[in-house]
Amino acid sequence: RYIKYDSSNEVVKIFTINGVGIIASLPIKSLSSILDFSLSKDGTIAALVEPGFTYIYSYDGVGWNFKSSLFVGLETFKKFNMSDDGNTLSYVSTESTPNRTLIYIYTYADFTWKRILQENDTSTNTTRGIGDVSPNQEHFISLFDQDPIKPNRTVRVYNIVYQEQVIVINVDQEFSSLYPNQIKSCKVCLEMAFLDEYER
Repeated sequence: RYIKYDSSNEVVKIFTINGVGIIASLPIKSLSSILDFSLSKDGTIAALVEPGFTYIYSYDGVGWNFKSSLFVGLETFKKFNMSDDGNTLSYVSTESTPNRTLIYIYTYADFTWKRILQENDTSTNTTRGIGDVSPNQEHFISLFDQDPIKPNRTVRVYNIVYQEQVIVINVDQEFSSLYPNQIKSCKVCLEMAFLDEYER
C-alpha cells in the first residue's frame, strides 16, 4: 500500500496494490496542512501528521476507519517515524528560540497514546532540530551543544530502556466491604522509560 496527499485540494487517498490492479480508498477530506504520513509494516495502520494533531486510521479488510488521534505541539516540524506495528510514534521538531532539538515518543496501549519520551533539555540549544529516532524506536540521536568553541560538533546516542513492574496493592478494607465481589486486590502495571537525569 501507499499514501498520496493532494495538498492543493487537501485530500488523502490510500492505495492498495493487488493481483488485479490498484484500488484507491475513499478520499479522506477532513484533514489539512499535512506535514507527514506513514504506514505500518503490514499496511493496516496509517498515521497522518498535522501541525497540531496526528490522526490514526486502521484497515479492517474492506475500508479505512478512524482509530484514534493525539495532540503533539510541533512548533517547527522536522521528522516523523512510525514503528512496524503502528503502535509507537516519534517526532523530531525544533523551536524558534533557542532552537533546541525536541524529540517525543508515544506508544499506544489500552486505547490511549502515552508519551514515554520528551527530550528537550538545554544541551541541544542552537542545534535546530537535527536528530532522529531509530526505526525500532529503541534509540535516538541528536546534536549536543557541548563545546562553545566548536558548537554543534558533538553527537550523542541514547538507548531507550523500557522497564515494566507489577506491584500488588491491597485495597482498603472498608472500600472492599462495599464491593466484595468486584475488588479483592489491585494490580498496577507501571511502564517506565529510563532515559537520563531529566526523565528519571
